[in-house]
Formats: sequence, structure tokens, C-alpha cells
Amino acid sequence: MEGSHSREIADIVEREWRTAHPRSEVITRQIGLDPVPATAWSTAVNATYVPTDERSPAQCEAVSLAGQAPIS
Repeated sequence: MEGSHSREIADIVEREWRTAHPRSEVITRQIGLDPVPATAWSTAVNATYVPTDERSPAQCEAVSLAGQAPIS
């Protein structure tokens, strides 16, 4: 989004990250266009403490969502 200060800051952070970690995958999301449910990240993080075969459907969905690249 042109003219967005938060977008400019995000671009700077992304450039610095890519410079420091050139082999890392970076997934970007447009919050207004590709929203992630507010609870998804905390659910996904908490799911990492649960064995995969014991995760709830909500935990499995959150982990999957957290690992997906946005649709372009």
C-alpha cells in the first residue's frame, strides 16, 4: 500500500531480515486482504507443546494456517 508508514517499516524489517537470513523463507500477508483469525497464532504456538496425534481439530487448523503462504 503506497503511502503507508507501517508498510514502509515492514519493508525495512523484511529487507534487513532477508539480508541477515538469505536462506529463510519469508511469508507476507496483507492484513486487510488476507486476515488471520485473532486466535490462530496463540493456538498454533500452544499446539507445538502437544504431540501431533493429540492435537485438537482447532490446533491442527491453526498450525496449518500459520504455515501457509498467502494466495497471490
